[in-house]
Amino acid sequence: MWQDYMFMIGQWIMTASLFPTLFAREKPSLWTSIPTGIFCLLFGFTFYTLSFPWSTASASAAGVLWLILAVQKYRNLGTQKRPV
Repeated sequence: MWQDYMFMIGQWIMTASLFPTLFAREKPSLWTSIPTGIFCLLFGFTFYTLSFPWSTASASAAGVLWLILAVQKYRNLGTQKRPV
């Protein structure tokens, strides 16, 4: 189906745009990255139930990247000096 390819292309572009953030010092808020990662994975499952294999892969990849960003942010919070 052509819809599978359209979703896939859009999501791969969005996923590729996350790569610089993976290597950047500043990370998105946990309140941004955790829900976005979870919902991307839910979208991936939804695409799977619709038999959209390429959309499933791209949405799942985006979800994993967002959750990696959440882990990086969480680790950064532990290394920052916290005010008393």
